[in-house]
Amino acid sequence: MQRKGQVTLFIIIAIIIVAAALFSYFFFVKRAILISPKLQSVERYFIDCINEQVKDASRLAGLQGGYLELPDFEPGSEYLPFSSRLNFLGIEVPYWFYVSGNGLVRVQRPGLAEIERQFADYLKERVKECELESFIEQGYKIEIIGEPDVFVDIRQSYIESTVSWPFVIEFGGDVVRIEEHKVRTESSFGALYDTASMIFEAEQEKLFLENYALDVLRLYAPVSGIEITCAPKTWLKSEVANEINSALEGNIGAIKVLGNYYNLARPENRYFEVDIGKRVSEDVNFLYSRDMNHVFEVWPTENGVMRADPIGNQPGLEMLGAIGLCYVPYHFVYDLKFPVLVQVSKDGEILQFPVVVIIDKNAARSVSEVETEELVFNLCEHKTQRVTIFSYDESARPIEADIGYKCFNQVCNIGKTRMTEGKAVLDAHIPQCYNGFIISRADGYATTKTLAPGIGPFIANVFLKPEHELDIEVKGLVSGEHATITFSSEDYSTSVYYPEQKQIKLVEGNYNVSVYLFKESSVTLEAQRTEKCFDVPAPGIKGIFGAMQEQCFEIDIPQDTLTNVVYGGGIGEFSVTEAELSRASRVSVSAPMYDTPKNLLELGDVYELIGVSRAEVSLS
Repeated sequence: MQRKGQVTLFIIIAIIIVAAALFSYFFFVKRAILISPKLQSVERYFIDCINEQVKDASRLAGLQGGYLELPDFEPGSEYLPFSSRLNFLGIEVPYWFYVSGNGLVRVQRPGLAEIERQFADYLKERVKECELESFIEQGYKIEIIGEPDVFVDIRQSYIESTVSWPFVIEFGGDVVRIEEHKVRTESSFGALYDTASMIFEAEQEKLFLENYALDVLRLYAPVSGIEITCAPKTWLKSEVANEINSALEGNIGAIKVLGNYYNLARPENRYFEVDIGKRVSEDVNFLYSRDMNHVFEVWPTENGVMRADPIGNQPGLEMLGAIGLCYVPYHFVYDLKFPVLVQVSKDGEILQFPVVVIIDKNAARSVSEVETEELVFNLCEHKTQRVTIFSYDESARPIEADIGYKCFNQVCNIGKTRMTEGKAVLDAHIPQCYNGFIISRADGYATTKTLAPGIGPFIANVFLKPEHELDIEVKGLVSGEHATITFSSEDYSTSVYYPEQKQIKLVEGNYNVSVYLFKESSVTLEAQRTEKCFDVPAPGIKGIFGAMQEQCFEIDIPQDTLTNVVYGGGIGEFSVTEAELSRASRVSVSAPMYDTPKNLLELGDVYELIGVSRAEVSLS
């Protein structure tokens, strides 16, 4: 009986304690909240402050690819100029997909859980900035206990934030203790992130951006083809690059993700629609600008000129009809790497992220490339060899020059020689490399390539030849006639197609000169098939270390009639000094002209005559 009485006593005491706690809670908290709206005003202010902080976080994260805390910065290189972030209007936006400076393919899309963690960390600091001093000045007593703990849940149409941070508020005899503060912020951030992720995954799986880029390349640049002509075909690399960049800016900007946020002006515009697996309601924009860092390379090219020579106009050839006289096959190989910024927006909110689009040797990158990362060793990051370089013109006068160093097929930026005590000098470090070349450039001078002395510290003198731009004329030509003139020396060469090009740049030197004259005529070529091969850099790390691979393509040449044939020309030698170039303003070229050929036999005779005829060059 005594033991039962003790148990009953403990039960009674426990009931009293619980009842007291419940009474205290309802009396001091519920009653205070219900009775004193002034106590509620402090909480409402704090809730509003949290709500604004959440909105600020979503705005900032949207501009920064979902990140509030940016991932570690990884710089680019001269070989691959993409860092881990795209600078867009002064905002550093982390790439979701890019190629690092040392050639590693990287993905850094933040997961939703990571974004929620960053939101929570952001709020932990920002809620401390919610000022309560104005309430204290009005006579409120506010005790804040401990440090805030924050949990964030991002949903499609709202963000729910729970801030666990006890407040004890007292005013006018009323008191309340609030343990946590829950805020529901209306926001489309979750929906924007889901759509952005679907677009990213569609690009990774389908490579639709690469496919649009390939279409642009084939439509706006010379890739593969054949033209029936005896004149060489030439393109300026810079002009081709400008054409591609202009086309990419327009075409990338026209892409739409299948949805209901746009209207097609014409049915053919469906070409620009991309299906990501759902119809989107958000606005989606794709942006590319030529001002963004990008890579444009094309092979073969020499001195900034892409040239395709005709087959069949070589002097001394016999049986010209059998080999296919006077057609110009061309096949150029391109590497394109450029960023595209994807923007997803709704009701004034935006989430943007960039990706790098990769065209490698005229083909889209492999979908599996992310899983099979191949390290491309960046020599330019390992500058360990001390050098001193002096730069001069041909008269041994010091001139400032930009200095690069070529090792294998990488060119590293070393710096610039600067005038110091009457000398143009650069003290720097270069990568250790056998048979490396010092590349020197200066405005108004021809680029020079000087073999480096060795792999130890050295002093090198580089000499740059002044370039002189002169007018050029071909004597005896009339309207409808053309000429190709090539000047070639041991370390400098240049060509013009006259009269389309009427200026030429020359430097001091001894040149071999070749001239071909063309005019309208009619010569029939028989149909045939032939193959053309050339070398391009091998893919991956092999190409970085100078390895080349042969690419061949077959050409089917239908029967055709030439309308532009060779009727004259010749070869010769031309030597010119710096003094002579300084005084001159014009180069005059002349070569023998023959009867216009009417058939293959006569055309063959003309080529034989060109091989033994002399071209004359003079300055004035």
